[in-house]
Amino acid sequence: TLLTQIRRAGFDIKVAEDITANVLMSLERGHDRKLAMLEQMSQKTRRSLSAVRVVMALKDGRIYKGFQNGERCYLRLVCHKPQ
Repeated sequence: TLLTQIRRAGFDIKVAEDITANVLMSLERGHDRKLAMLEQMSQKTRRSLSAVRVVMALKDGRIYKGFQNGERCYLRLVCHKPQ
């Protein structure tokens, strides 16, 4: 797992908090604004911006759905690497 890899790299994990619910809330609030911006960009460039859609984590995308169904999580970590 990610936490195991961090520990193996010599870090102490001081805080590990799952903030996925807050990230989802933020993505939901920004969805319409991002979609409008994407549509505007797409009209200007006259090409599909499907790769950008993925990175923007719009509601119909796999990143958003992964957060929603628990396949992905968003962690807030505080780590320390001892001297």
